[in-house]
Amino acid sequence: METTERAARKSFIVIINMIAWMILITATGLGTIHFHECPVQPKLPIYLTVIGATGVFSLLLMYLRNTLDECPLARFCAVFSLMLCVFMVCWFIAGTYWIYSIYPPNNDSSRTGNHCHRTLYLFAFWFNNICFLCVSILFAFCLYTILYNCTVVVCTDDRTAC
Repeated sequence: METTERAARKSFIVIINMIAWMILITATGLGTIHFHECPVQPKLPIYLTVIGATGVFSLLLMYLRNTLDECPLARFCAVFSLMLCVFMVCWFIAGTYWIYSIYPPNNDSSRTGNHCHRTLYLFAFWFNNICFLCVSILFAFCLYTILYNCTVVVCTDDRTAC
């Protein structure tokens, strides 16, 4: 029988996964639907399509790897996931440049060649901002954990220092 804490942790992970799937599928869809509607930065729809599709594929690989035992296919999935992660970080950096290079965008489509679809741009803009926020929170949590563990080790090794 599972403890309440473990069940809550599983529920949290399931909810985060569902949100990730929805956001990544939306990114792929928006990039595809509005493919030619951002002439001021034509790489923006490509960015959303690729980051969404790559993210979905990465999640699928992660699920596949978790269902496999230690076998060559599991190791292949792990290595390929790592390569995909490196690609996604590089693609994210490029996308960040493309998004902020046209800030604030012109949403008026009557001016040909100098506009970007409002929904497409705002989704890409907030997607990037939320990703930066999540990475910052993760970094702060890791830093806190490292500092806390260092403090615990120092205090247990030298009781007079605490």
